[in-house]
Amino acid sequence: MSFGTEGTFMFSFMKNSVAAVLDKRDTDPSLETLIIPLTLDNTSRYSVDVGMSPGPDQQSFSFVVTTGTGYSVVAGVGCNDCQGVSSYNANLSTTAKQLPDVQNMSLVGTNASGSLVEENCQLTQANGSVWPYPNQTLIVANTSSDLFSPGISGVFGLGTNGRNGDFSATVYSGWLTRNPGKTNFTFGMMLNPPRNSGTDGGVLHWQSPDTASYEGNVVWKSMLNSNSTSLQTDWFITMDSLSFESGGNVNVSQSGELTTAVDPFESALIFPQAIAGAIYGGIEDTSLLPSLTTATNKWAIPCDTKMSLTLTFGPLSVPMDETILVLQNGNSCIGIIEEWSDPQADEYYLLGSSFISQLYIIFSISGSSQGGVGFAHRTSSPKKLSAGQVSGIVLGSVAFASLLVLILFLYYRHQRKQQERELPPQRVNDRRLDYSREGASSDVIDVTSKHEVRISRQNLPPSPPLTRSNSVASTPGVTVLDEDRDEKDMANENEVSEEGWDPLQREVGGQPMEDETFVAARGGELLEAGDSVVDVNGRVIFSPGRNLSRSNLQLEFEPRPLQPWDLVDPPLTNGEKLINPYGTVNSHKFSTLQDSARSRSLIPKSSYYFGPPPPGSAYGSRPIGQIGLHHPREIIRVERDYTGGELIQFAPIYLLELEGRITPTQFLESMNSINELLISAHSFRHAMIDNLLSIFTLQLFSVVFDTHYEREMKRLQQLFDKLNTDIYNPSGLNLLWPRKVAFLFLEIEYY
Repeated sequence: MSFGTEGTFMFSFMKNSVAAVLDKRDTDPSLETLIIPLTLDNTSRYSVDVGMSPGPDQQSFSFVVTTGTGYSVVAGVGCNDCQGVSSYNANLSTTAKQLPDVQNMSLVGTNASGSLVEENCQLTQANGSVWPYPNQTLIVANTSSDLFSPGISGVFGLGTNGRNGDFSATVYSGWLTRNPGKTNFTFGMMLNPPRNSGTDGGVLHWQSPDTASYEGNVVWKSMLNSNSTSLQTDWFITMDSLSFESGGNVNVSQSGELTTAVDPFESALIFPQAIAGAIYGGIEDTSLLPSLTTATNKWAIPCDTKMSLTLTFGPLSVPMDETILVLQNGNSCIGIIEEWSDPQADEYYLLGSSFISQLYIIFSISGSSQGGVGFAHRTSSPKKLSAGQVSGIVLGSVAFASLLVLILFLYYRHQRKQQERELPPQRVNDRRLDYSREGASSDVIDVTSKHEVRISRQNLPPSPPLTRSNSVASTPGVTVLDEDRDEKDMANENEVSEEGWDPLQREVGGQPMEDETFVAARGGELLEAGDSVVDVNGRVIFSPGRNLSRSNLQLEFEPRPLQPWDLVDPPLTNGEKLINPYGTVNSHKFSTLQDSARSRSLIPKSSYYFGPPPPGSAYGSRPIGQIGLHHPREIIRVERDYTGGELIQFAPIYLLELEGRITPTQFLESMNSINELLISAHSFRHAMIDNLLSIFTLQLFSVVFDTHYEREMKRLQQLFDKLNTDIYNPSGLNLLWPRKVAFLFLEIEYY
């Protein structure tokens, strides 16, 4: 169904004059945007706080906002039909000026009448300060019809008074008088929906619109004066079209210059009877309700009705659906679209706060017949969640976090038990390992109990070709502890013992060996006195009753192989500082390093490899001292291996300084075990999982549980203890924990 209509008002000369003003209407940067808060009451009307006669005798009221009139109205003390609201007493004011005139004011279905008065007033801003507007003309109502409601004592008129031409009584006139350089007063209106559950009605952006509150272009419509008694408003604009649809069966459209007023005083959309009847006539189970007022009629509709309405102003379209157009009223529903009760009002539309709350609207006033209304879309903002939605999200998050923590705890317990099965805790022996000057460098000390020590060689693999030449102490299968120690050696040992440092003496059965005792170890077993000692060919080396001395040991020795440093010729400078003729810098650096190597400090330190060890180094000698009590004699540095990238790895290259203490196989297996744990500790997959769990649990995971890296570091430390206990400490070596030096290198103490 379609209806066509044309406007009957001829205001072409007004439209042209207004259009010229609208072209210059931009936001004035010199004016501050004041925020005036609006309060929404239970009648779906918006009010501001107004103070009259500021000072000690100030009288404060709530005024409802309307654009239908330029007059401000306040209930007087003599008003008998003002619903008992707070009233204004001009006799208590020191700034009130009584005017001789009496003025009537009418809005949609309401009116008020009373005398005029000039009073100093002020608006309350959102920050608590005030915007004063002195000498404001107000109607002090002594009679009223449905204008006031509980808590509302007046009307704050934002119209132009175009119906009677009294622009001087408006708020804008006083402001333009106080600001002679300004030609128009502009403000923005941003309302919250009238069915809002709270009392926050939105704001007025006073003096200057807030450009951040809207987006896109502003569509302007010129204000035209109204002389209609049915519309009861100071001005109107033209709407270009409307289109309504419901269920596919009802289609109503209207286009042309539709005479329209925009006023937040009403919450409904009021249409002519013919248009409203066409809309609701096609919807089943609708009925016209008895009129509660003399101005409009309402329609009862089913609550599940689906409908949509689109209003057009130039290029701007404003769509609305049933969430806006259907209002719940107890167990029934009524339509937001109402109709004029006067059949004569067949060409007028009024768009109330249900429409205004969908847009950002700018009002610019220059005079009683000059002004415009701008429409713009609001700035997009995220949809607010209801209290139930917020509670559901919180409860769901807490339940999910609790479940996740439980799963992580069970997983952590499972992993920890598996690690304990894979790497059982090591038995820690509190006995310090000592080494005597007479001990063989390649012996393995098996600490089987707290008071029993066995010396064995069978578990060690044969040394590689770069080992030193065999001696009595290093002959495979035979260990001889000489009983013919001269008095000088014994005196030296006694002297050392008196000084407080006694190297470890070999023990047999938990007791030190006597000076006159000879014990031969063959195959790791201690031989009792009376047994004979033979070599691998069966020849008798020692028999009971035979006096054995060093010269009587008929052992065959192979010539000592040349060591790497023996193959280097002495420098041509005979020990003087050597300058590298091929270097880019004339420096004594290498000679300085050689000199520094010769000047040994009491506490050794490791360094990068720069040449063979100096002659006075302890490498190749037997273990001396107690690990953990004395300082080591040397410290060997194992460098980082950067061939695989920046992942922490130590070079598995056998160091010649370790010759005679541990074999290359033992060293290689040690480094491989350490490197494997370092690779696992820096696993990208585990690091990502740990970080995600920390983020999702707000870092609680890292507080309650150890990360994968920390667990691997604990395993690595256990591996170091195991290697020291099983291999390195019995050989007079000690691995230092490399985390103290940020894993830049690995140090081995050499006793």
